[in-house]
Amino acid sequence: MKILSFLYLLCASVIPVAARRLSDTTSTGNLVEELSKIDMFSTLVGLLDTYNLTNAVKSAPSLTIVAPSNAAFDKIENKLKRLTGDEGAAKVVDILTYHVLGSAVKSDDLVDGQSYATLYPNDTIQASVTEKSYWWWKWITVKLNDVTVFKADIEGTNGVIHAVNQVLLPPSVEIPNTIVDIAGSEDDFSTLVGLLVEANLVDTLKATGPFTVFAPTNDAFSDIQDILDTLTVEQKKEVLLYHVVGGAKTFSSDLSDGQSLTTIDTNSVSVSISSCSWYQWHCTSSIKINESKVIKADIEGTNGIIHVIDKVLIPPSLKPPNTIVDIAVSKPEFSTLVGLLGEANLVDTLKTPGPFTVFAPTNDAFSKIEDTLNTLTAAQKINVLLYHVVGAKAFSGDLSDGQQLETKLAGEKVVVSLQKSGGWLCEWFGLYCETTVKINQSEVTTADIDASNGVIHVIDNVLIPANL
Repeated sequence: MKILSFLYLLCASVIPVAARRLSDTTSTGNLVEELSKIDMFSTLVGLLDTYNLTNAVKSAPSLTIVAPSNAAFDKIENKLKRLTGDEGAAKVVDILTYHVLGSAVKSDDLVDGQSYATLYPNDTIQASVTEKSYWWWKWITVKLNDVTVFKADIEGTNGVIHAVNQVLLPPSVEIPNTIVDIAGSEDDFSTLVGLLVEANLVDTLKATGPFTVFAPTNDAFSDIQDILDTLTVEQKKEVLLYHVVGGAKTFSSDLSDGQSLTTIDTNSVSVSISSCSWYQWHCTSSIKINESKVIKADIEGTNGIIHVIDKVLIPPSLKPPNTIVDIAVSKPEFSTLVGLLGEANLVDTLKTPGPFTVFAPTNDAFSKIEDTLNTLTAAQKINVLLYHVVGAKAFSGDLSDGQQLETKLAGEKVVVSLQKSGGWLCEWFGLYCETTVKINQSEVTTADIDASNGVIHVIDNVLIPANL
């Protein structure tokens, strides 16, 4: 194999320089054996073995290995994932051989500004040797391609090892780095990539661009799975294009509060940036695109830039059903409630503009009163359901202790109680309080499920009107 033959070349001349050795060890084994003794080189040792380079390194008469730590390989894990197939494997070998000089060059022998030939013949490594002092204390910093050598001169019987904190990437080795390549190597974008494939948008986002992509995570797509299941392929494509801005790489520093960005489907998204005031010690500024928060910014690719967001952006031209009934139907824990609404002919009522606040019992809540339910007439069941509906949109933050809310059951109200807990810090200073919301004797277990025509609060017990 031609690449392996490079490992036997002596291709770097040794030029002495007045410099202090960064570290010194006594060798007892060859370079691979010495690497294997140190845990932080286990990834490198594994790669040498995987790509059939171990024996060549062991048997070469004299080498210098620039050895990236495990943490260094972790930093480029996603880039290495993009190197697949025979072509990708060849590139990994190129990267590994780029870390090898064909002779033993100790740290004192490295010359500032000198380039050294590697066993990857297309590119060289340049050394930087800097001596600094502070009073009587002097120290030397050695860098290779601007990457710091943090431990030098680990000796083996057939050469020397210099440990570095980053993997050196040869300039002539191209790693696929389009927006699609980046997304494909990130586990948290697997749903996004699958949808791009389904919508035939992969080639579009591999084009020159440049693009700015607001990329939802798997969790973000999971949050709207019920909506996604109702969309056609064309509608999904419409959603995806609403996350792409064309014509520029827009870094986070280029965004401004109130800015409007035109997406490639001719819609627009709005930018909002919250800044910290001088008195907010623990505040961090945040960027939102519509209502989605940017949780990781400025992942740069060759044809654009990615900003990771925590919610899927829904284009204004696509309005998926999101009434109280639509939400209830999409959640299995409300199947009993939905069945009773259908039986009582209240579905169309709760699909109207409203607004409504619905205190929604779960299936478990209804199972607690199953025997009672079986004894009720149709009219009585309607009364029970209406007792859970308020004719206004009231989020949990709008509720107050002792508040009475008039329900859609004529003449009947429910009572709100707010119970705070959290120990003496809560009692004395109002800090670290947890608030439990109750409607009559039922506890709100999940609050503020926003709908287009109201809001849902999930409760753990069915509300029974007094006149039943």
